[in-house]
Amino acid sequence: MVSSSDTLTPGTIRPGPSKRSWAGPPIWGYYRRPSFVGMSVDHGVYNSPESERPLFLDVATGMTVIVKHDLQTGEKAEKDWWMGQVIHCGGAARDPNIHNLFQIADVDSGVIRWVNADLVMHILPREPGQ
Repeated sequence: MVSSSDTLTPGTIRPGPSKRSWAGPPIWGYYRRPSFVGMSVDHGVYNSPESERPLFLDVATGMTVIVKHDLQTGEKAEKDWWMGQVIHCGGAARDPNIHNLFQIADVDSGVIRWVNADLVMHILPREPGQ
């Protein structure tokens, strides 16, 4: 049997184990903002200015480049960079027009090496008439 004291009106608290002492807004019909914790966010396309464009995007076959020397295990740090001529440009998996690996011939020793694209430090200009 329900008595008139058991009916709830907006802003009242039901007696019981609840420790709320404030009679706030009614619980029913109350809007709660959805939580986006843990959801991925699309940041869109990033258009960087030309000054922040990676140098290796402009490298093509036949160019002469300066490459940061990547030390191998057990090798002495004799030089910081070396100069070479690009023989082959390897494409990335997602876009073959963007090169991420280069095959470069060292102009001093003639050794042909595979070079990661971010090790290219500078592109030397071509001589006039080439």
